[in-house]
Amino acid sequence: MAGLYKRGKFYWYQWRGERKSTKCTDPKAAALVYARAQRNDADPTHATADEARLADWAKKMLAAKVAGKAAGTAHMYRVKAGHVLRIFGEHALLSDITPDSVDGYVTARQAEGASNNTIGKELTAIQQICKAAKRAKAYRGDLSVLRPPDFDVGYEPRERVLTATDEKKLRLACAPEEWAAVALILGSGCRLSEAFRVQPADLNWKRREMRIRGTKTVASDALIPIVDRCGMADYLRQAEPFLPLQWAHMSKRLPERCEAAKIPALTPNDLRRTVATRLIESGIDAYTTAKITRHATLIMLKRVYDRSNTAATRALIDKPTGTKTVHAAKKKAPTASPKKRKSS
Repeated sequence: MAGLYKRGKFYWYQWRGERKSTKCTDPKAAALVYARAQRNDADPTHATADEARLADWAKKMLAAKVAGKAAGTAHMYRVKAGHVLRIFGEHALLSDITPDSVDGYVTARQAEGASNNTIGKELTAIQQICKAAKRAKAYRGDLSVLRPPDFDVGYEPRERVLTATDEKKLRLACAPEEWAAVALILGSGCRLSEAFRVQPADLNWKRREMRIRGTKTVASDALIPIVDRCGMADYLRQAEPFLPLQWAHMSKRLPERCEAAKIPALTPNDLRRTVATRLIESGIDAYTTAKITRHATLIMLKRVYDRSNTAATRALIDKPTGTKTVHAAKKKAPTASPKKRKSS
């Protein structure tokens, strides 16, 4: 190609009085670099896209996403973006984000043992970064083809809830301070991290309110009512003498206690799901239940936490009215009265 010459092992070109290396040993590759330099000079928007760095746009995306978000949500975005930068490299360009490189990212994360559900969230972070850059004409790729079309996050919501029978067995298998942690979640529907932030002063029996110090979403930090429904107030009374909780590594130890009790394994989040299910089965509507569990929307509540069964739903609809239904009895033929015996 005119304008290119070889010096040493690389091809070079003269540009505006300066010699520049293509850093290419192949003449066709060098020609592409030279053509790109000419194009960028003619159209600055191409230069912006070619020079845009992944790390810079990841920071811009994070700044927009975490603004006004709860600490837990902001942390999630930072972790996902961190993995993206680690795999692609701190000095990667946005132009390096292609369908092939994203396929390679998925393969690399799977080799590290990350679940498809986790990788799916990271792919969303990649799309968010590229989307923000595309609006500023700093990314020229096609967003619609970045995500592998056959990629399945494989997420199946858990179904496990604690039954009354299993609850009795679990309580016998737990030490008092361990049961207090279980009872606190059953009495409030709080998340595991929130349970270990509860202080004795957070239970206000006079006002029948409980303070939950949540950080995952904006709705997580809230006052919730202390209610008697489903025995929730009684659970809180059982937990109160042991506040703040002292059961270290509850996520790991709870399944071990379930095994000792000879019941199916439970996670702390299964206990939270149990609360939502019990409330709904007892007749509490989804919106009111969400006020207890502090879900920002009803979508997650219905998808992951409501495991009410058909029998409970039917019982709510067909509640006893207090009056007996009278069924018409079949008419019987009148029986003849016994004839009086004539006196002799």
